[in-house]
Amino acid sequence: MKAARIDPAATKMSPVLFATSFVSELVMATMVAGVVRHLGPGAVALANGVVSAFFLWLGFIATMLVANHGFGWDLSLIDGGHWLLALLAMGAIIGAMGASGDPAGSAVTNAGSRRRRVRKCRSRSSSAA
Repeated sequence: MKAARIDPAATKMSPVLFATSFVSELVMATMVAGVVRHLGPGAVALANGVVSAFFLWLGFIATMLVANHGFGWDLSLIDGGHWLLALLAMGAIIGAMGASGDPAGSAVTNAGSRRRRVRKCRSRSSSAA
């Protein structure tokens, strides 16, 4: 509160603020999962999740905080640290979940296998005729 120059007495915590923050975090986690998933089948792993989250933070969050540090560097460092930890946690959880069994990656792999099987069946049927 001090870094943002906000008077704690004048601050009212609204349930709408908490709900908006929660939904925003879910959207962010979904986007991190999408980026990690686009690394390819079998690439969703703990290390890849953490590295991807760090680069997302560096490319989007850190640059935005530096560009908009109107409240001063104290608040930028606090916010930057918070978002770095939040994104690293998201990336680690998403990567760890994918390492144990990546349903999205396996779906992509299964779709590719299905296409190969269809091509083989077509080539067999055309050579048999």
